[in-house]
Amino acid sequence: MLPLLCTLLVQILKAQTQQAFVASGKNITTADPKATRATKNLLKNLYLLKERYTIFGHQDCLAYGNGWRYNVNNPSGYVADVYNTCSDIPGVFGWDLGQIEQRLNNASIDYVINQVKLRDLRQWVKWVYDNNGINTFSWHADNPVFGGNAWQEGDKTTVCKILQKGSSWNIKFNGWLNLLADFFLSLKGDDGTLIPVIFRPFHESTLTNCFWWNEYGNGCSHSSYIALWQYTIDYLLNTKGVHNLLYAQSLNHAIYKNICTGSYDIEEDYPGNDYVDILGLDAYQPNLTSANTSITKIFMQDVNDECDYITEFASLNHKVAAITETGAENIPNTRWWTQVFSPLYANKKLAYVMLWRNPDKLTDFTSFYCIYPKHPSKPDFLSFYNGTNSFVFLRKLHAINLYR
Repeated sequence: MLPLLCTLLVQILKAQTQQAFVASGKNITTADPKATRATKNLLKNLYLLKERYTIFGHQDCLAYGNGWRYNVNNPSGYVADVYNTCSDIPGVFGWDLGQIEQRLNNASIDYVINQVKLRDLRQWVKWVYDNNGINTFSWHADNPVFGGNAWQEGDKTTVCKILQKGSSWNIKFNGWLNLLADFFLSLKGDDGTLIPVIFRPFHESTLTNCFWWNEYGNGCSHSSYIALWQYTIDYLLNTKGVHNLLYAQSLNHAIYKNICTGSYDIEEDYPGNDYVDILGLDAYQPNLTSANTSITKIFMQDVNDECDYITEFASLNHKVAAITETGAENIPNTRWWTQVFSPLYANKKLAYVMLWRNPDKLTDFTSFYCIYPKHPSKPDFLSFYNGTNSFVFLRKLHAINLYR
């Protein structure tokens, strides 16, 4: 019964989408009405491009990769793991501004999370822009009330406390937003034009038992997430005058089953059309020690349904849909690219699909999620790369001016 109900739900969304476009004829517009021309053009072109292509992306790909870091332990002059595998480079470059907030009390701190230096980050952002790629930023912000990192939940009241205007927590959080604003306003092209970037704060809004921004209790309600999102965007726009950002909200894998069972409604977390440009999904394949076909089949069916849902919801609300994080932990399936990745995300009218990062394995031994030259799935990745008509990398994207 549930699969039928879910199918009907998507069909209803499709019908509403078609009616909405016929009735209004509304062109896609940025959540920020004062967005720069280049920022508006980026959103418009993403909206148009998704009808034909999906851009391949990778997190932190210029900063480090499997066995190397930029300017450190890098005798071979590595450019990026993807480039070293297929001689092409992703078109979407993911970055993270987590820990930039630590500069509030110590301006000498010159790096963000994973030890990426700010001067290098600015350099890479400009290089990506100059080569017609896309920069997107997440923010694994520390807990402003209880200390610790983004995964420090405290007593589940952080969101409500920092929204108490004039409180010490609110003042601290505003200071963090000032640091974000200063960074975004420092990103400029050779002609002084502000570089448009996608900002994805408070990501995986539907995840529980993880980040401080999606844990509630002791009188702090679930609806506070929307208030936090709107407060942050309003502050950047109206207080700091930042107008080179597109705003991406990302949901977490498994939302569709929760929607179908009635345990989740997207409106619980959706900040509203005036605060979102891109609706994303973070979807990781469960940790596998081998290419478990039954688990893979379930994962693919679930994510397929979720892709249908977010693309239809995005279209209904004149937004762009994307897979904002994905991957299979350590990629145990040597044919993952042609058996899972491409069948799952090709021809879905997604603006981009971004693989999560590859740690350096020199100082960071966490799991990896994308290809690198010595991985056993390299032949399959090359088959995917050489055979795809759906995904674009930077070489092809370079010929398409996204900012005009």
